[in-house]
Amino acid sequence: MKDIVKAIALTCVLGFPALAGEIPTGGFTSPPPPPPAPAPAATDGDMGGGGFAQQITDEIVLAIFGFYAR
Repeated sequence: MKDIVKAIALTCVLGFPALAGEIPTGGFTSPPPPPPAPAPAATDGDMGGGGFAQQITDEIVLAIFGFYAR
């Protein structure tokens, strides 16, 4: 009998983390909260880089790969 109680207790302890990640959705008792407002695309004074930073980063990565490919 003790073994069965130990097995049930161990199952409950090991099964608890599986239930810890469940997110309550409200179900039928309350409606879900509204989605957050979208963030603005650009702020005042944001000039952007015109893709310059992405281009430089790509060239550096390609140079590094080219060095190790030799």
